[in-house]
Amino acid sequence: MAGSSVVATVDVVEPLGPEIFLYLKAGSVDLVARVPAYVKAQEGKKMDLVFNLERMHLFDSETKKALLNPELKTFVPPAPVVKPLAV
Repeated sequence: MAGSSVVATVDVVEPLGPEIFLYLKAGSVDLVARVPAYVKAQEGKKMDLVFNLERMHLFDSETKKALLNPELKTFVPPAPVVKPLAV
């Protein structure tokens, strides 16, 4: 499963009954993972995350738009932002 796992540091553990939301950081990337309540996670600790690519949702942090085509399950890169050069 090359490319479908990452090591991340747990920032926040939010128990919500039968599941937990984990707020994590992998390098400069912020992640949110929904996991079953039996997962043992501690703030400040590192975790190995293995992604189920069939169920993963990716969003652009600025536009909040989905980056996966839900029908094709393919990555749709955001449109590049073109900024005028200062003269």
